Amino acid sequence: TPKSVFSPFAVLNEEVSKTVAGGRRFSGGAVVDGADVLLAAEPVSDNMGRTAGTLSVGVYAGEVNRHIVSIRNSIIAVTFFGALFSLVLAFLTYRDTTRPINAITKAMDAAAQGDLDVRVEIKTKDDFEKVGAGFNQMVSSILLKERRLDRFNEISTILIEAKEPEGLLKNALGRMIELTDSAIG
Repeated sequence: TPKSVFSPFAVLNEEVSKTVAGGRRFSGGAVVDGADVLLAAEPVSDNMGRTAGTLSVGVYAGEVNRHIVSIRNSIIAVTFFGALFSLVLAFLTYRDTTRPINAITKAMDAAAQGDLDVRVEIKTKDDFEKVGAGFNQMVSSILLKERRLDRFNEISTILIEAKEPEGLLKNALGRMIELTDSAIG
């Protein structure tokens, strides 16, 4: 429970008394019975317009200052934890963004060096996963076309090296069957 600022015989300081006696209101810091208070005082007039008394409301300045310090500390704590949370969230977002990008970049470098067996495994359930799947499909397609081209080059070599038409045809057809996994029927 709050303590009353005013005792039955409380005396307002001279500045407050003169202001209110002059018919003007007062609000601000003052000393009441030797204690610092925040005070609002309004003159009460009689039916002739003369100041007959004062209606005052006050609170100890120490109580107000304690509340201000408490609120300030709460604001600082909330700001600190909010900033900390933001930093952690930023770090996690950065990590979750750079990992798939680095994996795709590394796989692209390997494919550029000729490693067409390279694949990326990205399980992010977002666009990075789609890009990774597209990369894997692209490299598989290039590898398939390269293997086909190698087979046709082997057939061309056989055709160029053969001198007899019958032997050439027999070797070429046999090699074509072997390379294309066909069956004579």
